[in-house]
Amino acid sequence: MGKIALGTTGAIAVITGVALLGFSPAGCSCISPVNLLSFAAGYSAPGTLLSPAALEAGLNKTLHGMPLAPQRSALGDDHCRQTTPERMVCRIPVHTSLLLTRGLDVTYQASGGRITRVSVERAVWLGD
Repeated sequence: MGKIALGTTGAIAVITGVALLGFSPAGCSCISPVNLLSFAAGYSAPGTLLSPAALEAGLNKTLHGMPLAPQRSALGDDHCRQTTPERMVCRIPVHTSLLLTRGLDVTYQASGGRITRVSVERAVWLGD
């Protein structure tokens, strides 16, 4: 009787393991836009929302003189739009509800295609 129970338990474990491997979603190696901002600002605190002032100071320090265009591709076209050739605004969502989205507005000012100033502000906008 014990061998049958042990065999059945083993078979169930194997079937469950195969099912979990076959149907589990692939892990995402994506980095959130908030973490990308933190890393670009020179901080390595993934999962921690830094203050807008800290992000702004870090981004101004690390991105001054860098080309404007790569910043858009780094944060993604879903979040950034270039309003003029010398200005780009990125809306980074942090918390989303049915009606409102809270996040950060990151504005890049440039001259000659190079970043001269970055400003970061808390923002609230209507959800999509």
